[in-house]
Amino acid sequence: MTKENGEWYIGEYVDEKILEVWESFNGDLFFLTEKPNNGKDILFAYVRLYSMPECAEWGDVYWPEITSAYGPNMIWPVSRENWPNINSYEKNLFKRQIDNEVGK
Repeated sequence: MTKENGEWYIGEYVDEKILEVWESFNGDLFFLTEKPNNGKDILFAYVRLYSMPECAEWGDVYWPEITSAYGPNMIWPVSRENWPNINSYEKNLFKRQIDNEVGK
């Protein structure tokens, strides 16, 4: 995850600005480019599942299904001031994933 001019992005080639980050009780991460409760149920996001970090990818997620699958109080928004800590426990995961996708 990189920060430019106060905005957060995943990878240098992606034009999608991260608006919210959600984390589940088991460590799954959802980097949303659209805010939940904006009248849309399908949101574009970068998803990194804790059990399969090598399969992290961009795609559409059906947000009502995500929140109901985890159950009440088992998925929550990560406060923006804690976003810099996300890379710390899986150093360079996002950079490596982006490098792999663009064939570097």
